[in-house]
Amino acid sequence: INWHHDANWKYGATYYINHKWNSHWGGEFMFTNNTGHGWIPPVGNSLVIVKTPITHKVNTILSPVVPRISVQMFMK
Repeated sequence: INWHHDANWKYGATYYINHKWNSHWGGEFMFTNNTGHGWIPPVGNSLVIVKTPITHKVNTILSPVVPRISVQMFMK
């Protein structure tokens, strides 16, 4: 998913379901704004909540076998 900011929502949340994920498989949540930038790895049974507007993206999944499984939620 390329850089975007979910401007139509107040919050976005991603719940990671995978219990097995290798750091070489990609799928990191990347974010940036005027005060800094960073990334969050897809860790199973964890929740990332983003308050808009924050520009973010998901890196390409590099696993040939294991899909990155998550539930995406948006709140107004």
